[in-house]
Amino acid sequence: MASIQNLTFPVNTSTPGVIKTYSAEVNKETGAMVVYDTTNLFQKDPVLRSDPVVSGGKTKFETNFVGTPSEIDKKFLVDTVTPAANNQRAAYINKNFTKVQKEQIFGSVPGVKNLAAPSESAEGAAGGDQTSGETEANQQQFTEGANELSNINNSIKSSAKTRNKYEDLRYPINLKSETQDCIKFTMLIYSPKPLSSSGISQGNPFGARTAMNERKAGTVVLPIQPSITDSNNVQWSQETLNAGEAIAATAALSGIKGGAGALVESLKSGSELLKNANPELKAAIAAYFAGEAAGVKGLLTRTTGAIVNPNMELLFNGPLLRNFSFSFTMSAREPSEAVQIKKIIRFFKQGMSVKRASTGLFLKTPHTFRIQYLHKDKEHPWLNKIKECALTGCNVNYTSAGNYATYYDGSMTSYEMTLTFGELEPIYDDDYAELVPGGNSDTHIGF
Repeated sequence: MASIQNLTFPVNTSTPGVIKTYSAEVNKETGAMVVYDTTNLFQKDPVLRSDPVVSGGKTKFETNFVGTPSEIDKKFLVDTVTPAANNQRAAYINKNFTKVQKEQIFGSVPGVKNLAAPSESAEGAAGGDQTSGETEANQQQFTEGANELSNINNSIKSSAKTRNKYEDLRYPINLKSETQDCIKFTMLIYSPKPLSSSGISQGNPFGARTAMNERKAGTVVLPIQPSITDSNNVQWSQETLNAGEAIAATAALSGIKGGAGALVESLKSGSELLKNANPELKAAIAAYFAGEAAGVKGLLTRTTGAIVNPNMELLFNGPLLRNFSFSFTMSAREPSEAVQIKKIIRFFKQGMSVKRASTGLFLKTPHTFRIQYLHKDKEHPWLNKIKECALTGCNVNYTSAGNYATYYDGSMTSYEMTLTFGELEPIYDDDYAELVPGGNSDTHIGF
């Protein structure tokens, strides 16, 4: 199949604050290109097609506008379609477009006919292996859908007033993390997990979030609180599977794997097993199914004093997310420390707040946090680790001493701040192995 390169790029217009967005799909083998106007989040309008034409052994490009593009569209697009041959054209676009996203997909350009003919190898593959072609088409559809979702996410911009930069704060102001154990909160710009076609075959359709060090917005360092606890839990539940249900499940599985014939054969085999059972068991089974058919509860127990063995077992049902709560009392000893406390409280309150999008149609996710216990300015090896968290609650008691008391400038004599966090992802066994290069190690408590 011909290789298509997707590029998305913004264009500043002459109108202040207005940015138009375009998406170019380039055939890397032939150099053919189609440009879409994607400024409207819910539309993808073709505005330009450029097709290669071979004449006299040389390649030239014919440019055709679709509709009537504005002057800013025309100027920009004409400037960016300088003829170049095949891969050189893709290289030119790479160099001149401000790329927001770049993905490699295979297939023809969606919605554009005869943009570029497939290569001979593609034609051979299409004729000789239909299953492979269908698989590629399905992968392409998924990739295109994932790209569209990613493009939508990139298009939903935060309000211009959204705060993404904070100071690095600490209380007390003379706290020395190099010599004193402490807890560090790093605010992170939220990063969603992108859909990834490469992980589908492994049962995990999501990629990794953007690295934390690329999303840092600010930090707060505080003394470690007196009570440090964590609670790791997983979800188990009681489940049953009696003999009748086991036969039905086996038959259903046979039908899924082998079709209707296998389903019938599996049911026959199950009935043969019941026919060959001892008389007492057959009588009990008959009473059980008679009760089920008549809708009578407890018929088997009434007539035999027994029940069908439910084969009850406690089975794993899934992971659970952890929550953490921290409480800090902060009392200012000088005016500058009072200001620092005020900034720390605002750091958490504003960071956890919902973000407005540039358009009123959407709201953006609040910032998230990385929490670290530090010992000599390094991650504490004797305390638990915590994954990226959302701040779900921030409670401030302005009269923690039990009465209203202020300094001369109006600042409170003491503040009590309680923070509640929830981890974004559950804990897995292999998370512990990643703590130490080369594998697991019992020298770290881990999560």
